[in-house]
Amino acid sequence: MDSVHNCKYGTFLCDTEKHRRDLRLRERTVSLWSYANSVKEELTNPFFFPGMSVLIPHVSVENFVLWKSYYLRYHRARVEEHVTPYLRMLQLNSVVEGLSSLSLSLSLSLSLSLSLSLSLSLYFSIYLFL
Repeated sequence: MDSVHNCKYGTFLCDTEKHRRDLRLRERTVSLWSYANSVKEELTNPFFFPGMSVLIPHVSVENFVLWKSYYLRYHRARVEEHVTPYLRMLQLNSVVEGLSSLSLSLSLSLSLSLSLSLSLSLYFSIYLFL
């Protein structure tokens, strides 16, 4: 992506092929395609199989996701600067509620496993006496 703007490859320079020829970019720069062909193995999708169906993307607005690791890689603003005390309180309440529900589900599963274990031991003790 950065190569579109950093002039590393002549492929992306100028608006027309005539302009690229006039500037002799083929002699003075490297083609992106020659580079891509030299590292083809690194750029090949190992999960692709010939004959696979075509991917049809969902292009509605709600499906767009910002590629944060690329587009925000130079953004140095700290997250805490944008979080108001009220938002932080909401975040903490959400964490506490999550922990409470986790604790409840763990105690329920523990009590279920204990009752199952007691039932099985009672069953086997009755079976052994018969």
